Amino acid sequence: MGIQERKGREREARKALILCGAEELILERGVDAVNMEDIAQKAELSTATLYLYFSGKDALFKELCDSNTRRFINTVQAQSRPGLSALEQIRMFWLNYLSFYEMSDEHMLIMLNMRRYIAEAFRYISPPEESPERNSSTSAFLYGMIKGMIIQGINEGIFDSATDPDISTRTLLSLFLYIIECIAALPKAERKTLQSIAEMKKVFEITLRGIAAEGVDRSLLTLPELKQHGQEEEEHEKNI
Repeated sequence: MGIQERKGREREARKALILCGAEELILERGVDAVNMEDIAQKAELSTATLYLYFSGKDALFKELCDSNTRRFINTVQAQSRPGLSALEQIRMFWLNYLSFYEMSDEHMLIMLNMRRYIAEAFRYISPPEESPERNSSTSAFLYGMIKGMIIQGINEGIFDSATDPDISTRTLLSLFLYIIECIAALPKAERKTLQSIAEMKKVFEITLRGIAAEGVDRSLLTLPELKQHGQEEEEHEKNI
């Protein structure tokens, strides 16, 4: 291994350590209560050294959010396949969301409790040719996934043809963000994961029914119920 390669690996390892420490602090105290000095102390670095890796807290936070958002996107893409209808896409997205949330609810809090981060995708997204660097961002990609499902639903006659895909996408994300922010504001021991998912499910269903085309069976626009931990195993044992 050459000297440059070794230094590069050491830098990446230190960067990962910084991000890990920052995430712990943010989960413990909240974004606004953490500063660069806190993060430097957690990583056992001088503040000056920390600034060699990140230009400021916003840059560090954005990278942390990007990392967690990419994990979710990769999970969804791994389960996707050609030929799915809009409803199948939406259900698949929801089920992957549940799976990701239940396995790493704290990472979802980091990923979604971030209006400053998601705001770049909320800027009434310009056509890609006008702002390619913005629309290629991770948050814009997530935004585009949801918007694409809504457009597909319009084309398939599930959603009203007068539906504005951008407004519908922003509405869904805004409601989700609000719920997650309320959860994140609670002490860790008081966060009600099952209750939060149940509320987000209702919000999602209400929004879907609101943009449904006339004549569409509203019962089709429901999402799978959340099962308590261990409930799947109990049902499986009963069926044996």
